[in-house]
Amino acid sequence: MTLFVSILAALAAPVDPRELIEEARHRALRGDYEGTRILLVEALDIAGDHALEARYLQALAWEYEGETARALTLYDDLLADWPPDRSADDVIFRRAETLAKLQRYAEADKQLRQLTGDRPRGDQQKIDLLHGIWHLERGHRNRGVNRIATALDHSDGDIAAWHRSQARLTLLQALVEGARAI
Repeated sequence: MTLFVSILAALAAPVDPRELIEEARHRALRGDYEGTRILLVEALDIAGDHALEARYLQALAWEYEGETARALTLYDDLLADWPPDRSADDVIFRRAETLAKLQRYAEADKQLRQLTGDRPRGDQQKIDLLHGIWHLERGHRNRGVNRIATALDHSDGDIAAWHRSQARLTLLQALVEGARAI
C-alpha cells in the first residue's frame, strides 16, 4: 500500500512549468512538434512568469511544422503582449523569417530593420544572408548575388551555418536559372 500511496502522491504533486518547457524543447529538437505543443499548453495552464517563453516556443513549433500562417499569428500576438522593458529581437527575427516563407519579402525586410542595437556577429551574418536570399527570391539577381557573396566572404566558422547553407543553395539555384536563360 505504501508504494501505491507514493505513486499517487507523485502524480498529485504540482508540476514545475519550467520542467515542462525544458521537455518541450527536447521534443522539438527531435521533431515531435505535437508533443511539444501539448507540453506547452500544460505549462501555460500553470500560473507563473514563463508564459512568454512557452508562447514563443509554441509559435516555433507551428513554424517548424510548416504551419507558417498560424505561427505568424502567434508571433503577432506575442509581440502585442511583449513587455517594453525586454528585448523582442528573437521574436522579431522569427517573424521576419516567417513572413519570408509566406513570400512577403518587403514586410520581412522591414521587420529585420526593426531589430535594435548592435547585433552579435552571428546574428548580423544571418541577417545579411537573409537579405541576399530574399533579393534572389524576388528576382533581384545582381543585388542578391552580391549580398550573399559579401556575407559569405565575411562569415567564419560554424556561425550561422544553416543560413550559410541556405544562401549557397539559393545562390546556386539562381545561377542555374540564369544559365538556362542564356
